[in-house]
Amino acid sequence: DQRTSPDTDVVMTRRYRPVHNIGVFRFVEYSALGPTGQPTGDVLPLAEVVFPFDRALRGVEDLSTVPVERTGEGPEIEETYVIDRHGIVTAAITDVEAGFTLTSRLGG
Repeated sequence: DQRTSPDTDVVMTRRYRPVHNIGVFRFVEYSALGPTGQPTGDVLPLAEVVFPFDRALRGVEDLSTVPVERTGEGPEIEETYVIDRHGIVTAAITDVEAGFTLTSRLGG
């Protein structure tokens, strides 16, 4: 639970090892926050990011043609989200071991 600041960016990071060949990340924006800070109201789709956890798929131009399949433990993945002072979010998904990153600006 972090709030944006007019002076600094807010950065959130998580790491894990996926068990699928492809990650499909769907980002949405809510129109309001409830009294406890939980999202509420209308939902607006912002972006979809598809990340090839399986390194053999890194050259595939259209991953929507590849079925998502359960695999063994995959590479170490790091998700980093930066929220700037204007509320614009930048998401970076990285295969830490290979140094492969996809970065997307969400909304704005």
